[in-house]
Amino acid sequence: MADATSKDHREHRQLTPRISSNGATGVHRSRTHRMADRVPPIESHRLTVNGVLTHVVHISYSNRVFMLISQTGKMGTVMHVQAPSDMGEGGGGVSVEAQTLIGQRSDDALDVYARRVYEAVCAKARLPLMLSLALSDLSPANLAALLAELQRALQEPCRSAQ
Repeated sequence: MADATSKDHREHRQLTPRISSNGATGVHRSRTHRMADRVPPIESHRLTVNGVLTHVVHISYSNRVFMLISQTGKMGTVMHVQAPSDMGEGGGGVSVEAQTLIGQRSDDALDVYARRVYEAVCAKARLPLMLSLALSDLSPANLAALLAELQRALQEPCRSAQ
């Protein structure tokens, strides 16, 4: 029995769902050490921004960054933010494109927040940012406090894909 236990330990596999081309579901077995090689670095922070508890999740993939910033415990509005690919390195200012994918499309303050978070966190690496914002206060003072806390909390905000 001890041999079976040690064999099970050596042969530990992680089950992941798989959908075949005909729509049937099944289970795909993959070795966990292969999965661990592909897991991106994940940071999770609990910050206090103007007296409000703010949850931040930061995941750096090789080709983009995902960041969730929530003061409400919800996902909020999901946005895609990036610098245009045709901009030169030595441009005067960084022009940033923000596109709302899911959520409030009519709130210009969310666009401002998304652009400013990108400029503070990802502009140097020039990686696209998937940003989820659920904030209780969209004032300029809250934005400044949020940016200061983000820069303090994130050691390596975005890594270049090079």
